[in-house]
Amino acid sequence: MTDRLVDSHWDFEALESPVDESAFHEFRRVAMRSPEGVRVRARLVGAVPALIVLGSATAFNAAVLVWLLTVVAFNADLTAKGFGALGLVILGCSFWFIVDIIRRETRGLRPWRAWFRLDQFAHANRLTFAPEISPPDHQGVIFTTGEDRLAYDVMRTSDGRSVEIGNFRAVGELGPRRVAAWGYVAIRLGRAIPHMVVESRGNRRTSLPAALSRQQVLSLEGDFDAYFTLYAPREYRPDALYVFTPDLMALLIDQAASFDIEIVDDWLYLYSRKPFDMLSRKPYELVEQVARTVGAKSVRRTSRYVDARMGDQSVASIAGPGRRLTRRLSPVFVAAFVVIGLMMVATVWAIVVTVLNRL
Repeated sequence: MTDRLVDSHWDFEALESPVDESAFHEFRRVAMRSPEGVRVRARLVGAVPALIVLGSATAFNAAVLVWLLTVVAFNADLTAKGFGALGLVILGCSFWFIVDIIRRETRGLRPWRAWFRLDQFAHANRLTFAPEISPPDHQGVIFTTGEDRLAYDVMRTSDGRSVEIGNFRAVGELGPRRVAAWGYVAIRLGRAIPHMVVESRGNRRTSLPAALSRQQVLSLEGDFDAYFTLYAPREYRPDALYVFTPDLMALLIDQAASFDIEIVDDWLYLYSRKPFDMLSRKPYELVEQVARTVGAKSVRRTSRYVDARMGDQSVASIAGPGRRLTRRLSPVFVAAFVVIGLMMVATVWAIVVTVLNRL
């Protein structure tokens, strides 16, 4: 792997030392005029009125509900004065609740200080920092599913092999992960490789946003299947065995058992199901560890790979069947289709019954 990243010693002073306020204000002045800053201000302006409307509606509904429950529970006939006092108390609590929500939400929408620290950290460690990339230029499964795709807090190497670490969010299907957020590490390989996905079994409550066909599951030797599920194109199973050697599988189990892993084109991705705290030491120490072990081994193992199905063996490309895994219909869409179908059948049945009863 490069060589610089693996051998580097991180300088964390920018993340952990007090902020130089004069330098920060100059950074914020410039950042607010950048495209990312304009988007942040637009989100801020749009969020506050929406929160006020939502909070006001909640307060009104809460006041009415408490009044009704009090009348029913105590069989009381609340006077206008009593209801007014109760309404003021509820309104005060609701106002405090709304202010607290706005304070927390706007804190997340004012990222200038965090961006300043990350920008300073990038300069100190010969990295490049991108606050937001919309949409990100990656082909992994998390980057090509959903809407409003956004990579944020992205750090990249500025020389040597391309290595990237950051977070990603997208709006997807209805469900507990409708707004899905991930942390990711991306490492550029030396050659294009058939599309493969290694899904961690460590957390089955959530899964990758792309539902892959189970016919592509490949079982590997040892304990690998207890930790991961490997998807590879059916025509490329020998190629998958060429890449996932016993020593690489052992490294994955030891160093990356909590990650979902994907190889697509000439990139290796590791996905964390929880975004990285880019202001802490942990993600950078993680990427160095992964680069030194799994990344370095993957790069060496794939550096001489050639797709035998390509007519010209000098072309570093992959034939059509190996470029992308086959996806299956999402369970959410299947369930929605079934529910809509049952509703249509029930409607038609009701109409038929009504017509027959009138004959």
